[in-house]
Amino acid sequence: MQSSLSYGTSRLLPPSSLRPKVHVVLFTGQSIRTVSRFSATPLGFFAGFIVILGGPTLGYSQAVDAPEIAAPAADISPLTDGDAFSRLQTDMFYLADDERTGRGPGTPGLDQAAEYIANVFRDAGLKTDLIDGQPFQPFQIELGAEATDEANNYVLVTDSKGPPQRYALDVGMRPLALGASGEANGRLVFVGYGISAPELNYDDFAGVDIEGAIVMLIRKAPTTPDKKGPFDAKQNARHTYFSTKVQAAVQRGAAGVLIVNDPASGAAQRRRLQQRVAAEQERIDTIDKNIADAPAGLTKVISRLQETREVSVKQIKQLETELALAENALLQVGEAGGLKDPVSAPVISFSRKAASQMLKESLGSDLETIEQEIGSTHQPQSREIPDLELKVKTEIRDSKITTSNVLATLPGRGPLANETVVIGAHYDHVGMGGNGSLAPGTIAVHNGADDNGSGTVTLLEVARRMRAEFAESESHRRILFIAFSGEERGLLGSKFYIANPVFPLQDTVAMINLDMVGRLKDNEVTVYGTGTAMEFDGLLDRINEKSQFNLTRVASGYGPSDHSSFYQAKIPVLFYFTGLHNDYHRPSDDFDKIDFGGLVRITDTVLSTAKFLATGTRPTYQSTEPGAKITRQLTVHLGIRMQNGDNFVRIAEVAPSSPAERAGLRSGDIVTQMDGKPIKHSDEILAALRNKNPADLMTVAVKRGADVQKFRVLLGQRE
Repeated sequence: MQSSLSYGTSRLLPPSSLRPKVHVVLFTGQSIRTVSRFSATPLGFFAGFIVILGGPTLGYSQAVDAPEIAAPAADISPLTDGDAFSRLQTDMFYLADDERTGRGPGTPGLDQAAEYIANVFRDAGLKTDLIDGQPFQPFQIELGAEATDEANNYVLVTDSKGPPQRYALDVGMRPLALGASGEANGRLVFVGYGISAPELNYDDFAGVDIEGAIVMLIRKAPTTPDKKGPFDAKQNARHTYFSTKVQAAVQRGAAGVLIVNDPASGAAQRRRLQQRVAAEQERIDTIDKNIADAPAGLTKVISRLQETREVSVKQIKQLETELALAENALLQVGEAGGLKDPVSAPVISFSRKAASQMLKESLGSDLETIEQEIGSTHQPQSREIPDLELKVKTEIRDSKITTSNVLATLPGRGPLANETVVIGAHYDHVGMGGNGSLAPGTIAVHNGADDNGSGTVTLLEVARRMRAEFAESESHRRILFIAFSGEERGLLGSKFYIANPVFPLQDTVAMINLDMVGRLKDNEVTVYGTGTAMEFDGLLDRINEKSQFNLTRVASGYGPSDHSSFYQAKIPVLFYFTGLHNDYHRPSDDFDKIDFGGLVRITDTVLSTAKFLATGTRPTYQSTEPGAKITRQLTVHLGIRMQNGDNFVRIAEVAPSSPAERAGLRSGDIVTQMDGKPIKHSDEILAALRNKNPADLMTVAVKRGADVQKFRVLLGQRE
C-alpha cells in the first residue's frame, strides 16, 4: 500500500523555509544492484551521487474529542539516525535484487530473504529463539497441481506399421489438473475442436464412435477468414471452455482426452520466450560495457557485475531450452482448471508438432490444413485415426511448500511486560509473475521493491533502533516483530500466526502493519484502522506534529493486508501505506522508484507510534465497517497549498502557472465545495481529486471575503 499542509495536490515543493534537507549518498561496492535490472544505467552512475529529497514539510494538528493515550514519561521525539538512509538502501539492495527472483513462495530467493531478516533481528540484539529455539514459524502453502514424475506421466503411441513412440513429460505431453490421475488405453479418434453446438448446426462428435477411445481435440474454436463465424461471437464462447469440451467427450464414453494447443496461443508462447531472451542479452551487453569502462580499482563493483552477468547467461541457456520445446505448445498443469472437481478420465496437453505429424501420416493433411478447412467450411472433420493405439498415464498431486514467518521480540519490562505490541510487514512477493502478477503473460523477475520490500526494510530499521528507544524505560510492553510470508497468497502468514500465536492474543494490545510505504509522494501517507481504537485519532495527531505528513485517515480495520487478520481477532490496528501505483505487481516495481528519504521519515513515525503504544494506556478496541477502499496515488495536478482551520480549508498558496492560478483561485480563498460536495478538511479535497483524471473539469466553490464564487478548474497531469 497515506496546520498547514504540503502541496498535497501537486508536485510542488513546500515553502523554502520548510523544504526538505538534501541527503547525498555515495554509492559503494555494495550498492550496485541497479545495473542488474536497469540496462540503461551507465557505470558512472555508481561512482556518482544520488540526490533524494527528504525531511519535514508542513503539517497540522487536528482537535479531537476522543480520549488520548497517556504519554510516556520519556521524550518520544523520533531519533533520526544519520545512517538509517544507507541501511534502508542496503536492505533493499538485498531483498529486491534480481537474485531473490521476486521472493515467490517455495523459491530459494524467499528463503534467502527470511535468513537475511533473521540475521538483522539477531544483530539488533532482539530475542529470536521463539519457536523451537529459532525465529522461524513454518507453515504450508498450497501452490496448486503438479505432475509427479516422468515414469507416471507419458503417452505411448503404438502404430501397426512401425515402432511405438513414447512422448515424455514436459517434452511431448503434460497432464492437466482438469482430469484424473490414472491410465487409459484405446484407439485414437480425432474430434476436431471437441464442440457440440446443435443450435449452431455444428457438432464435432456427430458420426464418430468415441466409446472407450482416446480423443484428440484442438483448443478454442473454428475461426472463419472474416472473423464473423458463429464461434467468433461472444455469446457462444461457452463452447470453447476446456471443461465444456472435456465433459462432452467423457459423457460420450471417452477413456482419455488429448488437448492440442491452437496456433495463436502457441505463437504467443514462443514470442514471450524470445522477448525474454532478448532482454537478458541486452542486460549482458550493458554489463559488458560497464565492465569494460570500469576503473581497475573498482574490484568489488566489477566482481558483482560479473556475478550478475553469469546469472543472465544461465537464464538465457534455460530460456533457449524452453524455446526449443515451445513448438510443442504445451499447456501448464493447472492452465485448464484445478483439482477440486476433476473429470473421471486422464486429460493431457499434447504436443502440437506431434499431433500434426500423426494426422499428416494417417489422414494426409496436417493440423493447420485441417483447422483452415473446418474454419472455411464450418464442417467438422472428425474421424478415427487408423492403425494407432494409445496408452496414456497421468499422475497429479497437490503441490505444497513450507515457508516461514520470521519473528523476534524486544522483551517488556515492569508492570506492562506481559502485554504485546506487534509490528509487522510481509516479505514475500509474486516471484517471476504468473499468479498475482498484473502484467499478463510476462514471465520476469517481479522484485517487489515497494510491495513489500519497503515495508520489510522499514520493519528491519525499526527493529535495529528499538532497543535504544527503550534503554531507559522501566515499564513497557513487549515489542514483537513479525515478517510475514504468504501474504500474496491470501494473508496466509498472518492468519497462521493468529491461529498459532507465540504470545496470547488477549494480551496483544495493538498491531502496526507496514505494506507499500516506499512511494511517498506529495507528503501523503494513508493510515488505515484509525477507527479501530477510540484513542487512535488523537495519537496520530500528536505523532504527526513532528512527522508533518499529509495524513489520509481510514477508520476501517479491514483490508487486503496482514493487519486485517489481527483486526478480525479484535486487536486494534494501524496500517501505514503510501498508495497504489501503476507498478503494483509488475516487474517495474523496482529499487529505482523507492523514496528512501520518505522511508526514513516513516521509520521515525513508526518508532514514535510503537513507543506510545508500548508505554501508554492500552487502546480501546472498536468495531468498524468492512470494505475499506485502497487509496491510489493522485494522478492530477491542482497546484495549491492548503491550511486546515476549524471545519474549513484555506488556500495558503497558489503555485504560479498552475491549474488553480489559471482558473482564478487565490491565496486566502476558503474552499467550501468541490463538484457540489462540502469541504471542511483537506482530506476531503484529496479524496475528491483522487476520483479525477488529467484534463477533467472540476467546479471549485470558494468564499472570498463576504462573497462565494465558483471556478471551473481544468486539472493538469501530475508529474
